[in-house]
Amino acid sequence: MVVCPEISISTKWVYNQTKYILTKIKKIANFKTFFENFDCNTLQDNVSNELEGIVFKRYPFLKKIKQQLKEMGAFYVSMSGSGSSIYGFFNKKQHAMKTAQFFVKEKKIDSFLCKPLSTYPYVSLLPDN
Repeated sequence: MVVCPEISISTKWVYNQTKYILTKIKKIANFKTFFENFDCNTLQDNVSNELEGIVFKRYPFLKKIKQQLKEMGAFYVSMSGSGSSIYGFFNKKQHAMKTAQFFVKEKKIDSFLCKPLSTYPYVSLLPDN
């Protein structure tokens, strides 16, 4: 599911705040190996969005949304790109639906249920809904 707060964040501003040399640091991501050894319980420890630290410092409200998604049962939560949307993966569709309703009704924040494209070769490795 995706939570979409009404906060506009300039991608230019976010990248201007980075201390990363994005084009000179060689980071190798072997997605085939990653998905062959996929374990949804360790996903949060191994995949991250390095821009979150910058954005969450200026917009702590977004960090709270991320924490709430975790508390409501998401096994993986991250900010999308440079923000402001926060998404979470759930093992059970019912938990995702309940969480989406919580954000819409209680927090007055748009949220949307999504599911992976079934044509993607590694979707079968994700937990069943």
